[in-house]
Amino acid sequence: MSAQDLKRLRLGIWAAGLLMLVLYLIVAVALDGSDYAQAVAEHEWACQMISEGVWPKDLMIDCPEPVQSLASNSAI
Repeated sequence: MSAQDLKRLRLGIWAAGLLMLVLYLIVAVALDGSDYAQAVAEHEWACQMISEGVWPKDLMIDCPEPVQSLASNSAI
């Protein structure tokens, strides 16, 4: 193999590695959104269980106050 062939081979390997990195990042970003949506849905469900009294209040789960109580607090 000549020096020119080795140079082309190294460039091809580098380009293939870069392409794999870009494809990995695209897939990771695409899947990350679904994980976030799942986490939000689970958090909303946990807050619903706490507000209905099914679960005890948990200080680790930060649930917003119901809209009715916020409206009554602002009327004072």
